[in-house]
Amino acid sequence: MWKITSTLTNLNCPSSSTLRGISAPSVDHVWACGGNRIYYYNGTDFTNQIAPAGTFNDIHFINNQQGWVVGNAGIIGYTEDGSNIYSWNEQTNPDPLERTLSNVFFLDSEHGWAVGVNGVILHTTDGGTNWAIVGEGLSTVYLAGIHFTSPTNGYVVGNNG
Repeated sequence: MWKITSTLTNLNCPSSSTLRGISAPSVDHVWACGGNRIYYYNGTDFTNQIAPAGTFNDIHFINNQQGWVVGNAGIIGYTEDGSNIYSWNEQTNPDPLERTLSNVFFLDSEHGWAVGVNGVILHTTDGGTNWAIVGEGLSTVYLAGIHFTSPTNGYVVGNNG
């Protein structure tokens, strides 16, 4: 992992895994994920987080405490105390196919979305306690990213434009 300010600084993350997702709600609260690892960087040191079993593709924090991680086989993880290494819990994914999730985005502590392979789009209105499949059948391509500007206006990108 690198830090970019007016200069580029190598932070020497202790991982040999390919890191795929990063979230930094503030300058000294940064999380990165990839492979079966989640790392927290406090501005000085890295801490390996104890996360649900899985392979992670993306991570998103809305503040210095609350965050979600998604990955292969439909894994969804959540924390309310992101700097505590033991604070990650798995959330229930309603997708019976357990499709890989590539990206996660939360507008606030309640409204979140995740996207992945075969056009899967998940949505929650209660912080991930309950997720629902939305947009089923709208696309069958790999969805790589999602971002919302309000609870009713969002954008999704993926293969084939």
